[in-house]
Amino acid sequence: MAYVIVSVSLRCPFCGQTSLERLVAETERFDHEQVAGILRRQSYECQLCQRTLPDGTFASAHAELATSSQLKELGFPSAPMAKDAPCVTVMTGGGKLVN
Repeated sequence: MAYVIVSVSLRCPFCGQTSLERLVAETERFDHEQVAGILRRQSYECQLCQRTLPDGTFASAHAELATSSQLKELGFPSAPMAKDAPCVTVMTGGGKLVN
């Protein structure tokens, strides 16, 4: 098993601030399309004003395989990680992937 950390950055249409949310997922393999699909279905809340963001809010996301130290910082138990962790950036907007 591997852990993927996805950092999602969203500009809140209500307060005008940029909200950053970090999601952690356990997966058998790193799959760019799977990450993009999960992001499209996810609802988000502004981390600053706590309002639910409307569908179609533009989001920028950075996904990477987690290292043991990153998981420890987030309070997860240690687990064996891949040595060479690929990194990918995906952009979503309006429920569609925009490479």
